[in-house]
Amino acid sequence: MSRRLSVGAMVVALGCVPALARAQEGAAVAPVIVRPEAAPAKNTLLSSLYVSTAVMQGLDVQSTFSALNHGAVEANPMVTPIASHPAALLAVKSAVAATTIYAAHRVSKRNKAAAIGMLLAVNSAYAIIVAHNYRVSSGR
Repeated sequence: MSRRLSVGAMVVALGCVPALARAQEGAAVAPVIVRPEAAPAKNTLLSSLYVSTAVMQGLDVQSTFSALNHGAVEANPMVTPIASHPAALLAVKSAVAATTIYAAHRVSKRNKAAAIGMLLAVNSAYAIIVAHNYRVSSGR
């Protein structure tokens, strides 16, 4: 039996307990049907994109340090002052990841497709940045 079917059967069975108790007391019995909602594929995709956003930020931190250790210079003027401070850069990138995920979550409440598109765009941009940083650190 599939997990969804067994969970559904358990929910229906537990939902009937109050009705059975009323029946023993002589009250009228109304059927109680509870159907658990299946998680749509978009929710699974969003969860995966949330995780990949955090991973891409972590890779950006690691690749930035790798490139800086190989003589590169930080090109982003907003990050330049903290690029030489590992804890500060990690804190800023953690905040960027959390803010991006929070914003996407808020957008997903109104429009899941827009949230998915936003995260795909952000993650793609960071993938390009990370690839560039690794290319610079390898000397190519």
